[in-house]
Amino acid sequence: MYFKKLYNGIIDNEKIAEMVILEIDMQLEAWTDDGLEDSNNYEDLQMVRGDLINIPEYPYQLKLHTTAEDLYKHNIIENIEDNALRNWMESLE
Repeated sequence: MYFKKLYNGIIDNEKIAEMVILEIDMQLEAWTDDGLEDSNNYEDLQMVRGDLINIPEYPYQLKLHTTAEDLYKHNIIENIEDNALRNWMESLE
């Protein structure tokens, strides 16, 4: 399954990187709205975003420390997976 690659930090191409960056941007915006832009989580997610923007070649393996990895997996990739499942289920109606 493709999401397994994402959970393991493997970014196969630029389109996938852009999708993950978009989800990160939405999370950062929500945290800014909640006044959390000075939090460690915000800074960690910004670092992940920076890594994605500067990918030299694909496929790319993200190298994340514990907190950034947790945020990446349990906030960003889970949101992308949930949205994909929701869109698929809506297409069945």
